[in-house]
Amino acid sequence: MARDMWAEVKMDFQNLKDSPNRIKKGMKRGINEVMQEVFDESQELVPVDTGALRDSGVFITAQEDIHGVEASISYGNALVTYAVDVHEDLQTFHEPPTQAKFLEIPMTNHQDELLHAIKRRINQNL
Repeated sequence: MARDMWAEVKMDFQNLKDSPNRIKKGMKRGINEVMQEVFDESQELVPVDTGALRDSGVFITAQEDIHGVEASISYGNALVTYAVDVHEDLQTFHEPPTQAKFLEIPMTNHQDELLHAIKRRINQNL
């Protein structure tokens, strides 16, 4: 009986010790889950003329750094220098479903999901 209790205490200690890593893992999974949805939606909304703007879209999955966990979505590159202009131009007509604010709108649509997904994934990992 005493051995079982000691094993249980050791297991609880190990779980506490591993919690920061499990929390970070859950955060990354939750962030990636929602940000993938944001990216996919932005790919449907991004205006397409030549396809270069859409093809310049990049989703960098969540990574740990000294500040915590971070993911990013961006459009534009050295050859596609007009991404911000297209994103912010509310006057130009774009064939539906494409539109200006092609990244901001999906991010706004999914912002509440982000916290819930992170919480759910952390709880699954603990």
